Amino acid sequence: MPSVISTQLRPRRFRLSVVSVAVLICLGGTPGLAAQQSGDPPLPEIELIADDSGIRLQVDGDDFMVLGINWDYFPRGTTYNYNFWTESDDLIKAALDREMGLARAMGVNAIRAYVGITPQWVEYIWKNYGIYTVLNHALGRYGVTVNGVFDANTNYADPESRAVVLAEVEDMVREFKDTPGVLMWLLGNERELYT
Repeated sequence: MPSVISTQLRPRRFRLSVVSVAVLICLGGTPGLAAQQSGDPPLPEIELIADDSGIRLQVDGDDFMVLGINWDYFPRGTTYNYNFWTESDDLIKAALDREMGLARAMGVNAIRAYVGITPQWVEYIWKNYGIYTVLNHALGRYGVTVNGVFDANTNYADPESRAVVLAEVEDMVREFKDTPGVLMWLLGNERELYT
């Protein structure tokens, strides 16, 4: 008999780390409430299943192989501080239509996107191209601001730094928890911890 590894939030039921489980437990909430209230179709059921064959991801009861790409948008001449998501809706839509059309033609079914993308565009990508989004929070990888002071090297032993990072993750989950198209959360990026 398979066991379902899940939390109370839909559509994200994938346990990534102790931090993500803590975030999901903190948030609780009514599964799919926003979709149910708006008359939209119910959010997909996304679960991690463990049985004798191993552990696998399922969407609406069917095994789901993630065929994903890391995706971000930086036009030529821009740098790391360019924020695509602050551009006009027309520019964003045109870029997404071009990029997601290519991704879909390649067989992509999921993109990894960093914090900054908005629920509107996660839903747009999913509804128009059938491509899910894995939301990635860097967990302080590139620094954290605590009490108005930026620390480029996050001190994870500091309780205030940990509280800021956890609050950012909780805010992200709250913002996207009922957004159609969110497949799962990815917490952390390129972090090297030294002992």
